[in-house]
Amino acid sequence: MADYVHMSSRNLTRLFKKTTGITIGAYLEKLRIDKAIHLLSDGNKVSYVANQCGLKSTNQLRALLKKHKGVLPVNFTYI
Repeated sequence: MADYVHMSSRNLTRLFKKTTGITIGAYLEKLRIDKAIHLLSDGNKVSYVANQCGLKSTNQLRALLKKHKGVLPVNFTYI
């Protein structure tokens, strides 16, 4: 991303956190969670959702959902 906006990764990280109040990593996790919830609510399989969210495994998806929403993919409708 830093190359795309023509700045160092350190400077991008610093400016992003200053502007948004969260780190780039936390923002990416939020985007992944939002997309995963949307895809799961459409009835997609957990493996498909994990792949579409840029995760390497369904375990990563389960861990993110549990960490951020306190639920697992099987009971995501309670979010």
